[in-house]
This record gives sequence, C-alpha cells and structure tokens, in this order.
Amino acid sequence: MGAKAIDGFLDLSKQLERIAGKVTAPALSAKACEAGAEIVAPAAQRIINSATKKRSGRLSVGVAYEVDEDAAYVGWTPEAFHGRFFETGTKKMAARPHIRPAYEQNKNQIARAMISALQSGMEV
Repeated sequence: MGAKAIDGFLDLSKQLERIAGKVTAPALSAKACEAGAEIVAPAAQRIINSATKKRSGRLSVGVAYEVDEDAAYVGWTPEAFHGRFFETGTKKMAARPHIRPAYEQNKNQIARAMISALQSGMEV
C-alpha cells in the first residue's frame, strides 16, 4: 500500500488517528513483544548451556517465552523450573544469570525487531 497524500490539517489528523489505532491494537502489540522475545529466549538458552556445559536435560531446552497483549515473559518451562535458581542463585549456589544478560547483550537488536514489527503492522 503506497503512501497517501495528505491535504490539510484535517486529513493529517485522520491519518494520525488511523496510525494510532493500529499501534494500540492488541494483536500488533503482541506481535512486537513476540519479536523481542524470539531474540531473548534463544540467547538465554545459549548462555545457560554454555555456563552449565550441558547439552541435554530439562534445563538445556527449558528457556521459553509466553506473549499476551502487551508483554512477553521469558522464563523456564515447568519441567525446568530450577532455571530460576541458576538466574538468581541460592544460599548454597552462586547465581549464573542467563536471561538478564541475554536481554542486555541484545537490547539494540530487540528494539530494532520490535520497531520493525510495529512498522510492518502499521504499514508505515
């Protein structure tokens, strides 16, 4: 769809309202959140696999994500619930963070992916 010429302030206002409606659409927001989570989850999985030197077991494939209308949650599958102990540590075990570093290492790429998802959904 090509860009439509804008004729005057009223037309500009209508165009901005159309775009704003798309930005706040739950499906578009969820799509943008998923674009970011698709980067964080595999990166976190690579970090924890590297830190634990394991290539099998529940934790080796246990990082996953879930998306709702306005957020994405990256965490562990129910079978790999002990991943949270690696992330934060315990009294007897030092932390081996993997989700937080995955976000920090990729935040620019995540932002670009989310912006791209929003732009494609808004047809800008």
